[in-house]
Amino acid sequence: MKICFLDSANVSYTSEDIYSKKLRGAENILINLSREFSNLNHKVTVYNNCKINNKIKNINWINLNNVNDKPYYDLAITNNDIRLFDKISAAKKLAISHSIQ
Repeated sequence: MKICFLDSANVSYTSEDIYSKKLRGAENILINLSREFSNLNHKVTVYNNCKINNKIKNINWINLNNVNDKPYYDLAITNNDIRLFDKISAAKKLAISHSIQ
C-alpha cells in the first residue's frame, strides 16, 4: 500500500530527529507511524518542512513545497491541517487532530 503523511509544522525534521528536543508529540507520532508502516512493507512518504528531500530507511522525506502533480496514495494521513489533502490524491484520508487545552 502507498501511504503518505502530511505535516505543515514549521519545524524541520526527519526520522533522524526522533530524540530531538525540538519535536513535539505530533511529530514523534508521525515518525513512529511512518516507521511501523514501512516495517510492514508499505511504501511510505512524509511531506513536511524538511530541509532536503531524502530517503531514510525506505521512507521518503519530501519538502511540502516539492509536491508535484497530485501524487496518488492509498492512504493519506495529515497532522491537523486537512487543507494539505489538496496537494495529493488518496483513496482514504485521515486527520490526526490534537488540541492543547
